[in-house]
Amino acid sequence: KDGKIVGIKGIGGFHIACDATNYDAVELLRQRKNRPHKPFAVMCNETNVSEIIEINDNQLKLLKSPAAPIVILPKKNNAMLAKNVSPQNPNIGVFLPYAPHHYQFVTEELPFVIMTSGNNSNEPIAKTESELQNLCDCFLTHNRPILNRSDDSIILPAKRQNILVRRSRGFVPSPIKLPFKTVPTLGCGAELKLTFSLSRKNDLFLSPYIGNSGSKETMDFYLETYEKYNRWFKLKPELIACDLQPDFATTRFAESTKISLVRVQHHHAHISAIMAEHQLDEKVIGISYDGTGYGTDGAIWGGEIFIADHTNFNRVFHLNYMPLPGGDAAIKHPIRIAYAYSFAAGANTKQLKGISELEKNVIQKQLQNNFNVFQTSSMGRLFDCVAAMLGLFPTITFEAQSAMALEFLCRSESVSDAEPYQFGINKDIIDVRPIIIEVSKDIQKGVNHEVISQRFHKTIINFTLISVQKVSVVSGLNKVVLSGGVMQNRILLDGLIEALTRKNFTVYSPRNLSPNDGSISVGQIMIANRIMGS
Repeated sequence: KDGKIVGIKGIGGFHIACDATNYDAVELLRQRKNRPHKPFAVMCNETNVSEIIEINDNQLKLLKSPAAPIVILPKKNNAMLAKNVSPQNPNIGVFLPYAPHHYQFVTEELPFVIMTSGNNSNEPIAKTESELQNLCDCFLTHNRPILNRSDDSIILPAKRQNILVRRSRGFVPSPIKLPFKTVPTLGCGAELKLTFSLSRKNDLFLSPYIGNSGSKETMDFYLETYEKYNRWFKLKPELIACDLQPDFATTRFAESTKISLVRVQHHHAHISAIMAEHQLDEKVIGISYDGTGYGTDGAIWGGEIFIADHTNFNRVFHLNYMPLPGGDAAIKHPIRIAYAYSFAAGANTKQLKGISELEKNVIQKQLQNNFNVFQTSSMGRLFDCVAAMLGLFPTITFEAQSAMALEFLCRSESVSDAEPYQFGINKDIIDVRPIIIEVSKDIQKGVNHEVISQRFHKTIINFTLISVQKVSVVSGLNKVVLSGGVMQNRILLDGLIEALTRKNFTVYSPRNLSPNDGSISVGQIMIANRIMGS
């Protein structure tokens, strides 16, 4: 209540806590964690939860379930929380106390408490007080060592299903049943939302969420957890699978083991993972809408429609390649993506806000000279482009910030009535340039941004449905698998399931696995075993 920031030692690591009703305390926590905008989760008791969020009986059951996940739900307009707990976001993550000391901390006098992961930026969750001395004013602690770190799991309820954004505490290491037997195999995962998987016969054990593999500390945690899983499950891998991307730390680790290695295309692994979840072992139409993945041609993929099984894939449709100036650097500056895409599409670039003339000139020269420009078919980058065209976060401070803002503009009940934008389909290419041109024209006309978002979402649903229908006619396939990080967009996921089901397709979507890179390691194991003839 005094505005202090407290480190709380729990069962699987530390939380960092402060009073969620105290604006200054929340702002201080943001400064210390270098987290300007990303929402914080709030812990409260069941008796208080309906004061801050809109919640139904099924969602309350989720909160009260043994896994005790963070559940992302709509904020109430009269919420008692500080406005900077979840800024520029209509939702907030809430969870209930799940350990004895939580009940002592969350009280009538302090009913709403921010509980965020106890870690420094880009590092794994802390095990000791000394790791958090720079973040916390004081500690609530105990004398038992943290042996097995595990971050909180996160669930995002959608209209048709729940989306498991992060599968960690409460869900791991429960085994996942596979549709066929495997040799002892390690799936190394990717880079973001890092996990690994170990399998034997029909059982697969997915690790907890580890973080992003951009730091030595994260890879140390990865290796520490891997060694524990080997001991617990008495597994010695005979086969290893990793991503095609040669620069991932997980790829370098896989290469260092000297065990038989299979390199797996990123989006093939996305599709294979969700097939495994649903016990599918046949050819399907796989849709992987994602941010980034290394393609077999060296380009950055992410807007992919495959015919796939656990052995092979055929890239039957993809978004046309668009220029990404500066590669990963552009991802943090969506306005640069918007400028490059608009320039390449022949759309009006003068109305773009949040970009300097110097930046425009540099990007133009990059495009004209093809200097440090990467080609991408990413659906995630298309969302970033349209969001930045609308002035939503020209520069972002956390992953998918601008794309989420575009989703928040869109009311799901209005999408079905929205008029889609024009697009092109030519052979195996879905041409998104007409979409960018028409969005630009709508902005010039002063069309309401909510309408633009609705039209954009409807367009994605439409061209996906048309593409799937074309694939089905040629292949005779009727089963459609949805995967990839963009499938965390509830408007898109619900809309695709509804549109495909209406046309009598059988749709399989992520339910017990994450649609994002947190389940990549599962698909890697499936594909590696099929390729090696197991």
